[in-house]
Parts: sequence; C-alpha cells; structure tokens
Amino acid sequence: EGLISPSEGKVVIQGVDLASLDEGEGSWREGLFYLTQDVLLFTRTLRQNISYGLKRPVGDGELVSALKSVDLLPWFESLPDGFDTMMDTRASIMSGGQRQRLEIARMLLFK
Repeated sequence: EGLISPSEGKVVIQGVDLASLDEGEGSWREGLFYLTQDVLLFTRTLRQNISYGLKRPVGDGELVSALKSVDLLPWFESLPDGFDTMMDTRASIMSGGQRQRLEIARMLLFK
C-alpha cells in the first residue's frame, strides 16, 4: 500500500519531499484525491453516492453546499425525489461532466 514513487525526480509540496515523510505523518494523504474520467457510482440514492466513504454523518445543508460549490444545485433541484433519487452505476440521469462534478462534491465533503 502507498503511493507509487516517481521513476525520475521527486514530488515536492511546499518545499517538502513527500518521500521524506513517515507513514505516521500520513495526514497529508487525506487531502489527496484522484478524479478519473469514469466516476464510480453505485445503485443507491444520490445521498448515499455523494457521501460514499465518509466516516461521519452529513446533513442536507452540507450536501446542498457541496452541490452548489460544483454548480450542480440547479440539476439537483430538478430531481423529484431530491437526495432520495435512485442512481445507477451508469448514472443515466447525469451527463459525464455532471458525474465528475458529483465526484468533486464528494471530495469537498472530506474536508
């Protein structure tokens, strides 16, 4: 487990070589996210999809704020069942860009 070391050079953030950090100092990793073209979604509600992986409960206000931050609020407000709207793995009710913005909203909740 861990990050792949670069084949050349080094990864430096704010002057610190990441290879020099101990695993115990891994809190910096909690702020890293990887966004792919093919966003992972589940056959669950929108609420369950957007809060996937969180280790804490999230209220509707925080979810709305995250959706607003990624310009998905108008789309969300058009859903008849709101956060209880069922999604599928293909997210057929969303465009590719909307799926990626949903993933970014999910990342924002990890703050």
